Amino acid sequence: MLYFSKFDEQIQENMKIHRFYINTPLQNKREVEIKDHELINQWKNVLRFNEEDKIILFDNSGYEFLFFIKEITDKRVRLVLLEEKKIDLGGGYDLHLIPALIKKDMFELMLEKVTEIGVQKFLPLLAERSIKNTLNLERSKSIIKEAAEQSGKVRIPEITEPEKLETILKNREVDRFYIALDPKGEKFSKKVLTNKKVAVFVGPEGGFTEKELSLFKENNISIVSLGEQILRAETAAIAITSILQLGE
Repeated sequence: MLYFSKFDEQIQENMKIHRFYINTPLQNKREVEIKDHELINQWKNVLRFNEEDKIILFDNSGYEFLFFIKEITDKRVRLVLLEEKKIDLGGGYDLHLIPALIKKDMFELMLEKVTEIGVQKFLPLLAERSIKNTLNLERSKSIIKEAAEQSGKVRIPEITEPEKLETILKNREVDRFYIALDPKGEKFSKKVLTNKKVAVFVGPEGGFTEKELSLFKENNISIVSLGEQILRAETAAIAITSILQLGE
C-alpha cells in the first residue's frame, strides 16, 4: 500500500482536483485504461483535461486513488497511479433511509443532500399517502453518484425499487434497529438505538396513516418525533440523517 504524503500535498495545492466513481476495482493497478465514452467526453470536452492533469478515483472499496493522465483521446484515457489512500469512514451510523415517495424535485433534493451527509442505502417506500408511485431509478442513481463524488464519499449508496410497507417490514434485517418518524411519537434520542446499524422510515407529505402506524407497532418499530415542529418530508429526512451522522 502506498502512503499519502504526495496525495495530501496535491489536495492542498489544488483544491479543484475532481473526483469520480469508477465501477472497476482499482487496487493493485498501476495503470488504468478508461474507455467509457460518456466519461471520456466529460473529461476531454467538458472539463478539458489534458495529459499530466491529476484526478481522484474511487471504486467503493473504501480507498481513494490519485492518478495522472498519461494519454487522453476521443476513444480512451490512460491513467497512471500516483498514490492510494484508505479513507477512515469514522464512527457514524450504518444508516438505511426508507423515505416515502414524494414530489420528484423534493425527493431528488433529499437524495442529494442525504448522500452528502452520509447514508449507505435507500429503500424508497410506497406509502398510502404517497403522491407518486413510480421512481426513475437510473436518474436517482445518477444523482446519488454525483453527490457522492462531489462530497468526498468513497462509497456510492445503494437504492432499490420502491416497495410497499408490508414488503419492507417482511424483509427487514434482524440485526438492524428500525425507527419511524411521526409527530405523534416520543421525542427522538440516540439513547433508544441499540447498535450502529439503523434504518429510518420517513413518511410522505401528510405523514403515515393510522394503518401504517399500527403496522410499525405490530412489528416493534419505535415511533419517534423530531420535536413539536411539523417538518416537510424531505426536511425530516435530512434532519434525522444530520442528527445521526453529524451530531456528537
